Amino acid sequence: MRPMIKARIQSAAIALAVLAFVWWYLGLHPVLGGSIAGVIVLSHLLPAKWDEIGSGVGFAIIAGVVYFYFHQDRVAALLGAVAAFYIFAGVRAFPRGSPAS
Repeated sequence: MRPMIKARIQSAAIALAVLAFVWWYLGLHPVLGGSIAGVIVLSHLLPAKWDEIGSGVGFAIIAGVVYFYFHQDRVAALLGAVAAFYIFAGVRAFPRGSPAS
């Protein structure tokens, strides 16, 4: 197995373990915990070039879930800011003039 793939699998496993602990300790709602787990898995399945943008889009979706399902506008705004940060960081990682593929 290539070292890059091994490192991404380990990173996803650690992130999911931290999420499981927080889910157990804080008693997160299953919809919120499942959404976060989905974003973790999907962002680690994307190529390394796109993982930050994928995380940002995932956090934007979670912000929508928090806003419409839980009616928590401040938490949704915070998650939206995190999403914007990830998307901005992912876009900045692309060199100017290079194709995005």
